[in-house]
Amino acid sequence: MTYGQLSVGSEFKKNMYLNDTASFTSNAYPKSQVPSGIGRLSQLENLNLSYSSFSGHVPKEISYLTQLVSLDLTGNKLKLQSPGFRNLVQSSKVNISSEIPDVLANCSSLTSLVLRDCGLTGYFPIGIFDLSTLQLLDVQDNYELSGYFTEFHGNSQLKDLIIGGTKFQGEFPASIGNLMHLNQLNLYGCSFNGPLPVSVSNLTQLIITLIQAIVTCLLHDLYLDNNKIEGLVPAWMWNISKETLSELSLTENLLTGFEQQSPVAPWARLHILDLSHNMLRGLIPMPPPATQNFFSQVPSGIGRLSQLENLNLSYSSFSGHVPKEISYLTQLVSLDLTGNKLKLQSPGFRNLVQSSKVNISSEIPDVLANCSSLTSLVLRDCGLTGYFPIGLCDLSTLQHLDVQDNYELSGYFTEFHGNSQLKDLIIGGTKFQGELPASVGCLIHLNQLNLYVCSFNGPLPVSVSNLTQLTVLDLGYNNFDTSNCDLLGKFPNLSYLDLSGNNLSCEIPSSIGDLTQLREIYLIDTNMKLKALNLGGNRITLSATNNHSNTSPPKFQILRLQSCNLRAFLHFLRFQHPLHDLYLDNNKIEGLVPAWMWNISKETLSELSLTENLLTGFEQQSPVAPWARLHILDLSHNMLRGLIRMPPPATQNFFVSNNKLTGEIPPSICDLQSLELLDLSYNNITGSFLHALGT
Repeated sequence: MTYGQLSVGSEFKKNMYLNDTASFTSNAYPKSQVPSGIGRLSQLENLNLSYSSFSGHVPKEISYLTQLVSLDLTGNKLKLQSPGFRNLVQSSKVNISSEIPDVLANCSSLTSLVLRDCGLTGYFPIGIFDLSTLQLLDVQDNYELSGYFTEFHGNSQLKDLIIGGTKFQGEFPASIGNLMHLNQLNLYGCSFNGPLPVSVSNLTQLIITLIQAIVTCLLHDLYLDNNKIEGLVPAWMWNISKETLSELSLTENLLTGFEQQSPVAPWARLHILDLSHNMLRGLIPMPPPATQNFFSQVPSGIGRLSQLENLNLSYSSFSGHVPKEISYLTQLVSLDLTGNKLKLQSPGFRNLVQSSKVNISSEIPDVLANCSSLTSLVLRDCGLTGYFPIGLCDLSTLQHLDVQDNYELSGYFTEFHGNSQLKDLIIGGTKFQGELPASVGCLIHLNQLNLYVCSFNGPLPVSVSNLTQLTVLDLGYNNFDTSNCDLLGKFPNLSYLDLSGNNLSCEIPSSIGDLTQLREIYLIDTNMKLKALNLGGNRITLSATNNHSNTSPPKFQILRLQSCNLRAFLHFLRFQHPLHDLYLDNNKIEGLVPAWMWNISKETLSELSLTENLLTGFEQQSPVAPWARLHILDLSHNMLRGLIRMPPPATQNFFVSNNKLTGEIPPSICDLQSLELLDLSYNNITGSFLHALGT
């Protein structure tokens, strides 16, 4: 960046190159004016004085630059003397920061006028729209510039009309359709009102249009997803980009139908049409033959789309039968009818052997069990009723079965076969019932087994322990009963375990602590004898809260929850009797140790470790900890303040180092006959107990 005053001569020559360009952009000439001598540079074609701190008037001598093609005065405090522009007939780019002189409308050879973000004010000269040579007009982001459209003439060469971010207002004239060469129409953030003229459909060269709800032509892809476009799709949409449009998505709007009643959509090359998640009613026009992915309701003529691979009619308020002609779609890979009131005509599915994903909101036709190539069947939350076709579980290709949250869907399991490829068996939230067959152990590829809130009963088969690939085991709220919980430690990849609401009268094995991937464990309302639970070093979310007055939380003897990202004392701890060992090391538990902690397992607690937390003190003011059989008490590496709390007489190891304790060492600490290890280091305590050592 350079600074100083500007004069014609050496400074201009220094900044000129190729004898036709002068650039002073981003230099600083404070309080300088553009010198009148600039008119002597008769061969100058490009002059850039942008962002150079010039002020005052642009001298009229600039009009002598008859070869000037580009003039950029952006970012200065300059004003234009209108007569000086009468002769700038060859300008193809003029960037100015000023009011726009009316005389610009007389520049009959002007092809490009760029005034973007120049702080323009006043009214835009409407005569500029009459310039037959003008191809580019850009006054975007001049927020105080007002204007309106009158009439556009048929001889206009305009390719780009960009006035977004201004105060232009009024109705859109029907003569907009005369701008046959228009590539860009940007009216974003203006104040236009009234109807959008049908003549917009004449703009067949249009590439980008920003008019709040976007109108586009000559496009390949048009995505208007997740807006608030409501009502009917206008008829003129049928005339846009007929030969080029490949992808059209209007999903997640408020559309109710179509003005155009044409039986077939017009886009010859359309591959994707997505109208899902709207409020469409009745029949809609057929997609063109080239469509590969069609997302909406279909008439019986859908059967002619022999290459269709993906059909999505989800959440579109449709009703009635899906036509049997759907069975002609032999290339169909994905079918989604979720969230409608559609019914399936069973014979129409006999030939859908290549389907790999079928989402339907209806009863499940038995014939689906004949789809020998089916790999994925997703029927989640579809309002399914009746009985689930048990033959589907026999499909050797099926990998993913999900019928979760179909609360009126009934079913049961018979036998699973050894050639099954099932990876996900998700039927939670249904009326499935009966016993879980021992053959479930054949599903050796299973990653997820979700039977949550069903009505299964009987013993949990020992063969479940064969499912070593399981990451999710959700058996919550059934009526399983078993006296052997050793199998729960057999899932090395398990990250989620829910055994809540069952009758598992067994002890959780200590091997569950070896499940290093375990992140969530739910043990609500069980009758399990939880003797020991070691989850140390895991990022566990432990939920074992008593949610019902007539049930009790699980009881532990050994509970190790080191490094589990705990931020508070778990509520269920207050019900722990008789707990022997409690380790909550290296968590983020902060504040005071609650008073109820003084009441847990008073007669049984032997080891208590709260080291490496953020504890500051105790709600309970008792001078002596209450646990009669406590051998180890570790409160080190916290933020404890105040006086030292005396451990109970049986304590062998007492650690309170690295806290903020104050006061004197209590003499009675030397009366602890069982004490073997004592660490009070790194506190602010005073005093001596050397006399207790015989000195």
